[in-house]
Amino acid sequence: MTRLKPGVRVRLWPKDTYPKYGIVREITSDYIVVQLTEKHPQDYCRYQVGELIKLPAQGLLVLSEQAFKDKYC
Repeated sequence: MTRLKPGVRVRLWPKDTYPKYGIVREITSDYIVVQLTEKHPQDYCRYQVGELIKLPAQGLLVLSEQAFKDKYC
């Protein structure tokens, strides 16, 4: 998570059908907190825009957009 820092915009669960974006609000060695800022209108995920999502840091993969495209597209 070397480039990940509070205030950075991220795409959450990038392999999901519908895109979701958020802003990193907090980072600890155990978790990161992201505030959901945008999601596709047809995405009925359990999170709503404005909610804080706490994700475990262990096993979290952070890729640049280009690295993601290289690996998955």
